[in-house]
Parts: sequence; structure tokens; C-alpha cells
Amino acid sequence: MKRRLQLVFTLLIVFALIACSAKTETSSGKKNPGEAKTKKDTVTLVMWSAPDTYNPYFSQGNYGKYAGGELVLDTLLDYDPNYKYVPSLAKEYDVSPDGLVYTFKLQENAKWHDGQPFTANDVAFTFKSIMDPGWTGTGYVSLSAVKGAAEYKAGKAKEVPGIEVVDEHTIKLTLVKPYAPFLEAVGKGLWILPEHGFKDVKPADFATAPFSKTPIGTGPLKFVKYETDQYVEYAANEKYFQGKPQFKKAILRIMTPDLALAGFEAGEVDATTRTGIGTINVSDFQKIQDVKSVNVTVFDTMSYQTITVNTKKPYLADKRVRQAIMYGIDRKAIVDRLLQGKGKIAKGPIAEDSPWFNKDLPAYEYDKKKAKSLLQKASWDSNKQITISVPKGNIVRERSAPLIQQYLQEIGMKVKLEFMDFPTLMSKMEKQELDMVLLGTSTGMVDPDANLYPFLHSSQFRPTGWNTASYANSQVDTLLHQGAAEQDEAKRKAIYDEIQKITVDELPYIYLYYEQSIGAVNKSLQNAVPNQVGIEWNMHKWSFGN
Repeated sequence: MKRRLQLVFTLLIVFALIACSAKTETSSGKKNPGEAKTKKDTVTLVMWSAPDTYNPYFSQGNYGKYAGGELVLDTLLDYDPNYKYVPSLAKEYDVSPDGLVYTFKLQENAKWHDGQPFTANDVAFTFKSIMDPGWTGTGYVSLSAVKGAAEYKAGKAKEVPGIEVVDEHTIKLTLVKPYAPFLEAVGKGLWILPEHGFKDVKPADFATAPFSKTPIGTGPLKFVKYETDQYVEYAANEKYFQGKPQFKKAILRIMTPDLALAGFEAGEVDATTRTGIGTINVSDFQKIQDVKSVNVTVFDTMSYQTITVNTKKPYLADKRVRQAIMYGIDRKAIVDRLLQGKGKIAKGPIAEDSPWFNKDLPAYEYDKKKAKSLLQKASWDSNKQITISVPKGNIVRERSAPLIQQYLQEIGMKVKLEFMDFPTLMSKMEKQELDMVLLGTSTGMVDPDANLYPFLHSSQFRPTGWNTASYANSQVDTLLHQGAAEQDEAKRKAIYDEIQKITVDELPYIYLYYEQSIGAVNKSLQNAVPNQVGIEWNMHKWSFGN
């Protein structure tokens, strides 16, 4: 009896404790009217795949460029959402009347995340490193017009006379000849690296230097740690030269688009990032609109999807085969079905709404009969199996692969699909092992040189450039050089029209579609608006409302 009474008494105490606990949780969960609210201080962003490095010059895709470049480092200039230049590490610039001398006045109050001052020496160091003979990253083409760059790159000179450190906060760059896209290519296209962060590291070893895993920048976020395939953690840079961020921490979560949607629904994600690496899938458009705590933005982009064709493969070398592929794919159906109309058929490497677009390009409207005829003229072997390789991460792109496979099989091509992670795919592509690859392309630049040269010039094969088709055409090479040097805009337009005409005829890339992007931001996060230059452009002004 005693034992039974003790047991009952014990249970009553336990139930009482649970009830008190539940009452406490309920009251704290409801928050009494007079109770102070805790202001959120962590911004959570989303990116579809993990970064392969934090040094943007050595990233095999846009994930490392974003996680290390856009969030940690800075360029000399930046774009606002209207593609107008705004100050970044350079507070002002001047271009000489002859277009040969560019002078950048730098921010005096900019510091590296470890407290070291940012100076013109860091800019000179970055540019000379990119010009070094041992450099294996991207970026050299942007600096190739600088006086002495070619000699330094070839190992024939020990200095670059075209790079002059005038004083601690002024740098002057002199060109050997006018280079029309230079301001954008260098001002917006090159991230500045810390000289002291690469002490005793040769440019040939930059890819594997400690910086690649623990970057130091001048940007709004300071790298803290990376949890493999889960998230990148950053701390706000309280001494950011543009202004102290209004939050304390940022988390860049690595998650597939469907998980990102669930994250927004659960209130665990605050904002999307960039087109092609961290936006909302078009198939989830209605679902994200139904999330009442989120603002949704649909915006045009310069990002487009292609089938990159390995032009070095003998059976894909005939342009009639590539033309047959272009005619044989119903690209409008892909836009209508998979993009739900939020996109446009890509007619070439320049977007239709760009002033540099050639309006006389052939449309390549879906025509199975013409596609079959071209294959027959090219003596295509219908027993030959080709493989389309697809990187994982972009759901719409993955879903387009079986449709493309079906279209090509209908015109007499035997097609196999293979899906793989992005780093593996890029490694195989650099070795020219793959037949065709579904890839997205976006430079974030306006000038046609930035949107054509890296993908078409024969000097730009991977890994130092983005000519993933291994395309080589001496006439195109010459025209690209002429276009970059020409100062007259009408003459430049004629040159780039001709480049587009040639490449859309030869088709080293099968142009599929330009996509609109769907951005999402938690309504409590203020001043963050998805746009085509990048939501992070004014990150230091983001703040959480009550």
C-alpha cells in the first residue's frame, strides 16, 4: 500500500512539473503584449551546390565565385540593379581621352578582415599574380591589354610598366592600345586579393593555398567556417568600408531547390541568391507565392542554357550535325512546359533585349524533317551512341535532359544521359572526355566582349577560360580582337554582329533558352531585392524589421 501511495504521489509531482513546463512554454511562445521581442540577427541564404573553393579565380563554376568572391571579396567597382557603376574598393576613376590610361582612387578606410589596411599594393599584387607565367586561374584576358602584360606573362620581363602604384590609395593602369571593355573587365570583373594573404606562395600554387579554404577579404561578410555540403557560416564585417551591416551573422545553406522551398515555408530561409545557383524553380512558382511570409520577385536575366558540344570529337566536328541538333529540339516546348513561359528561346550568345544583339540571326525553328536531312548530308551513323552529360543541382535543366534525349532520338540519333556532380563534370570536360554537356552560362557583364571572348576565343580553353566547347576559329579570334580594340560603337556593333552570325552558323554551343529568375525574400528582411546583378549588391543595408 505504501509503495502504491508513493508511486501515485511521484506521478502527481511529475504531472505537475510537466504542466508547469507546458504553461511556461505556452506563455513564452505566445509572448505577452508587454514582453520584448528578440530581433533576428542572422541572415540565411540558399545555394544549390557546395563551393569547390573560395578563391573565385579557380572555381569550376559559379558556386565558389559566389561563396568566396561575391560575399567575401570586393572588386574595384560594382553595378547597381540598373547596371550603373557604383563605387566599391575604388571610390572614383578617371579615363584619359585616348582611352589608354585608367586611374583608380581607392577607399582610404577599407581594411582586410584580419585588420590589415587595404592599399594599392594589393591591387597591383592581384593583377601581377594573374599575369604571372605560372598562373592557372582565370582573369588574364581582362588584363592582357596592359602595357608589359604579354612580356611578363611570357616570362620575358620582371616588371609590368603598365601597373603603377601612385600612392597608397591610387593605382594607374596604362594600356598598349585601346581596349573598349577594360573598365568593366577590370573594374567589375576582377576580385582584389590580399597580398599578405599569399605570403611566400607562388602564383602557380594559388589554387591550393590556404586562402582557398579560409579566405580573407574586404567584403561585407567574414568567412567563419564550412560544414561540408551543409552550410558556409559568415560573420558580418562590422568595419566594412561601405557601412556596418545591420545583422551579425549570415548562413549560406547548401540545399536543393525543393528543400529551399520547404525552408521558406518553414521560415528557416530568408533569401535566394543568384540565377543558376540559388533561386526558386519555376515549377514551384505557385507554391512560393502561397507562402504569406515571403515577397516574390520575377526578373529577366542574361543567363542562358546551352548544350556544349565537344567540337574536338570527330563525329561532332561537322557543323551540319550541330545544326541538325539545333533544328531537332523543340525549344519552345521546353520553355512552355518546363519554364512555364518564364523564359525566351535563345537565338545566340547575346540576349535579344541587349543593344548588341544581331537581329538577323536564323531562328532555327523546330523542324524534324530539316534535322534529319542535315544528318543524312553529314553521313551520320545512326548506330553511333553519343552521351549528354548533365550536372546535378538545377532541377529544370535536369528535367530538360530526357526531353532533349527524346527529340534527338526522333531525328535518328542514339543518345545516352549521364548525371554527375559539377566538379566531376568539369574535370572530365577539361580533359575533353565528354561528348555534349548541358550547361548554364552567365557572366553578369554588359559588354559583348565579356559575353563572347571567354567562350569563343581559341585561347580560352578550360581551365584558364570558359571555351568549354574547345572551339577554334581563326576568323572569330581576329574579330574578337578587333571588337575589343574598336572605340566607335557602330563599328563595334558590326563586328559583334558578324561574330554572332558565324558562331550561330557553326554552333559550338546549342543555344536553348534564356531564363527568367524567381527570387524570394522573407518579408521581415528589408532592403534585399532579387535582381539580375545580384541580390547581395547592397547587403550592408539589409536589416530585419520587427
